[in-house]
Amino acid sequence: MAEPTLEPYATQLEWRTPDGTDYLWGRILAELLEEWANRADRGGEALIEHIKGLTTYRDGGYLRVNVVSASEPADVEGAAAPKCNAMTFALNVLVYGLSCARMASLVVQTASRWRSAGAAL
Repeated sequence: MAEPTLEPYATQLEWRTPDGTDYLWGRILAELLEEWANRADRGGEALIEHIKGLTTYRDGGYLRVNVVSASEPADVEGAAAPKCNAMTFALNVLVYGLSCARMASLVVQTASRWRSAGAAL
């Protein structure tokens, strides 16, 4: 049996919401990365090294989210700036056995669902 290949995937996601509501960004982004991990792990052919993202704020704050397994919850460090309604989230993915094209497809599918819920991505 062939060894699973690694195709690193990275992108920047621009998040905007329609108002200055104080969103629970740490929880929202943790759920998003956990969903990507679960979808990448379907079929049992992929091995997740990490799926992580980082956003920084002008005030020096940051929000980092990391997933290393579909069976473990995301690790969240830092906090979103108060009343944050826009951010750039740098996403980095290392999953063995999952092509960049497949990961990009998962990101787009999820983004479409979030867009229909009112967030711009």
